[in-house]
Amino acid sequence: TRKLTDDLLQKKTKSIEWIEADLYQPSKWSYLLEDIDVVIDLVGIVREDLEKGLTYQHVIFDAAKTIADAMEDSKGTTFIYVSTNLNTDHTPEKYRQTKKDTEDYLLNKAFSTVILRPGFMYGASRPEKVVLAEKILGNLDQDSPAWEGRPILVDDVAKTIRTIILDGPERQIYELEHMH
Repeated sequence: TRKLTDDLLQKKTKSIEWIEADLYQPSKWSYLLEDIDVVIDLVGIVREDLEKGLTYQHVIFDAAKTIADAMEDSKGTTFIYVSTNLNTDHTPEKYRQTKKDTEDYLLNKAFSTVILRPGFMYGASRPEKVVLAEKILGNLDQDSPAWEGRPILVDDVAKTIRTIILDGPERQIYELEHMH
């Protein structure tokens, strides 16, 4: 559960209503799915923390399954799932496999599913990731096969989501690459 911090609340706009709820208790929030057009799943972790119960299965698959199952009767709704680049060895294999299992589960649902597969995302809200992304980009050769899967700005992923919402999806799966 992500808590609504003062910092996050300051980013609130008139078009967004922030609601805090336990994702794994859909009876507390599933009423919000009535008459909606799009659900965006941004829940995830890149590293497990077994002591805290933060496993790929629980945080990635179970979270998406909970949302999808609550949406079961939401005909006409689009589920946008932010997955990961499945063709890299820069993330743990178990992580990529859980993302793939989640994609497969969602693609078998009655509602429309759109999957985004970005690689390493970075942005201003996490300066340590910007430093890492710049280091990676500085060490990559444009002729290298790794260039295609280079880090991507989180803002570019958000713009892709916005375009999908406003214009409708052009395809079911988007392999997102660096967009500058």
